Amino acid sequence: MKNLLMDRHALARWVAALLVVLTNTATAAELARSVTPGQQDMAVPSPTMALELGQAVEMAAKWHPSIRNAAGYLMESDEAIQVARAGYYPQLRAGLGSDWRNRALSGYDSRSVHQLTVSASQMLYDFGKVSSDVDRAQADREGSQARVLLAIDQLVQETAHAWIEVSRYEALLELAKAQRSGVGSIADLARERRAKGASPLSDELQAQAREEAAFANLLEVTAQLERWRLQLRQLTGAPRLPVTEGLADTQLAGACDIVGGDAGSQSVPAVLIAQAQLRAAQADVENARAQSRPTLSVDGAVSRGLNADSRINRPYDASISLNVTAPLYQGGGNAARRRASGHSLSAAEAALEHVRLQASQELTDARSRAKGYAGRRSVLDERTGSIEHTRDLYRQQYLDLGTRSLLDLLNAEQEFHGARVESVNNMLDLQRMQVDCLAAAGGLRRAFRLDGHTLAGVELTP
Repeated sequence: MKNLLMDRHALARWVAALLVVLTNTATAAELARSVTPGQQDMAVPSPTMALELGQAVEMAAKWHPSIRNAAGYLMESDEAIQVARAGYYPQLRAGLGSDWRNRALSGYDSRSVHQLTVSASQMLYDFGKVSSDVDRAQADREGSQARVLLAIDQLVQETAHAWIEVSRYEALLELAKAQRSGVGSIADLARERRAKGASPLSDELQAQAREEAAFANLLEVTAQLERWRLQLRQLTGAPRLPVTEGLADTQLAGACDIVGGDAGSQSVPAVLIAQAQLRAAQADVENARAQSRPTLSVDGAVSRGLNADSRINRPYDASISLNVTAPLYQGGGNAARRRASGHSLSAAEAALEHVRLQASQELTDARSRAKGYAGRRSVLDERTGSIEHTRDLYRQQYLDLGTRSLLDLLNAEQEFHGARVESVNNMLDLQRMQVDCLAAAGGLRRAFRLDGHTLAGVELTP
């Protein structure tokens, strides 16, 4: 019976070792299937490619469709400016008309006259109707340009976060392997001592439970790593699953310290959008005022009859006039339009203040959290060293002196692993906060050297 138990444990260890070999390139589900009895084909490792943080951001910015989408709206707004400016130029029209007349033309009684008319109108002065339309279109264009920057910043932030998470779980995977190896050595020791009669069965079962928990953690970390690699691949358009290479210090070191102190600066896309909306609201106010004022224009028309009897005495009919038109009463529409534009202007002013406040709060929060992570780093490193020393002492006391129980060894091993995991998470959380600092201050494009590049036909100006 004892030999059967040992064979079962040896088989479990062999299967677990095989699974660990495959964890870098297969999902947890694939790992489970790879040891299914009777399965003919082994899991094939997925090809990977190494990506530095800067490379991942550049690939995402050049490939992702969200940038092209925002750039398309920007190009549309460029044409809208030309549409608004067309109001300054002559307006030419042509049309066909048919009149019914009860009168004689040159002795003939013509009841139907068909005419071709060409007319032209040139606005001379309109008290700002066209200019306010142009201002509104230009403000919309500024807003569209800011939305391009916002789309880029959001994509860069999301890509940097995904790269950091891949880096996190790559490190946690190595720690999970080390934990499983450490717990496994203790479990082997417990089984050996149990076989010699030096330890009770409870020690062996307790060690086995911790070993199984370490293996479950290994599978969970592997699944999370696979998930973040797939997300990073979708963001960058990489042909293969990415693995991280290099460090993030080049772009992120001291990011929360070197960014500008004013989060409401001209580099924050959300602030730029709010400013553009404010200018658009101001243009609407001017346009609403201009709509109630007269328009001075020169109008001309030339018409020619198409049926023969209408051209006997007057083949052409031409006219030119100087016109002044003004709305007298439109059911209260102009007054309502002026009130609505005033409310819109007040809302836009409040929105700008809110966006500036929100950006400042986000920057302050990211800086505060980054400061906390940076302060904890040295403390966590010292704690990890102390726990490692304690773990080694407990093992020595268990083996040589017998003053420590197996449970003490298992708890020390678990605490040591937890301290290392906490240290890694703290370091990666600090990097995430550095990315968030740059995003809140509008410094992501500068940090990743995207200023001056042309993306989707749009040049990114600093």
